Amino acid sequence: MSANSVASFSRCCKALADPTRVRVLRLLADVSTPLCVCEFKDALEETLYNVSRHLKELKQAGFIRGTKSGRWVYHALDPELSPMHAAMLNAVQLLTDARLAQDAGRLKKRLRLRQEQRCVIGPAESLRQAQQKMLRKKGKTHVRRDI
Repeated sequence: MSANSVASFSRCCKALADPTRVRVLRLLADVSTPLCVCEFKDALEETLYNVSRHLKELKQAGFIRGTKSGRWVYHALDPELSPMHAAMLNAVQLLTDARLAQDAGRLKKRLRLRQEQRCVIGPAESLRQAQQKMLRKKGKTHVRRDI
C-alpha cells in the first residue's frame, strides 16, 4: 500500500478517529525523546492494555515506530513520515485542549523519574508508588501531592 493511497489515508483517519490516539500522537509530537508504554500509561491515565492497543493502531497506520532497548520498547514518531502523515500530525499539533495540556504536564512529571534518559519503573507500578520508592532511596519519607 502506497503511503499516499486512499487505503493509507483511510487507515490514518481511522487511527485519528479515537481521542486517545490523538493524545498519544500529541505527546510524541511535543517531546523529543521516545517513550515507553508505562510513561504513556501514566501521562494519559489509561490502562496498560488500552495504551498498548492504541500504540498498535498508530503503528499500523504508519505514524509511530517502536524500538526495543533492554526490557522496554520505546515508541517515537516514525522519522520517515509521508507528506500525508506529516500533514495530519501538523493538524494534531494545532489542537488546543485542556486535556492535552494535562497529559503534557503528567508526562513532564513522569519523565523526571527517568535515569540516564531511560525508564526504570516499568508498567506494574503506579506513578505515586514509583515516586515513593525513589524518595525512600534518597532518605525522604513523604511524597509531595503536586507531583
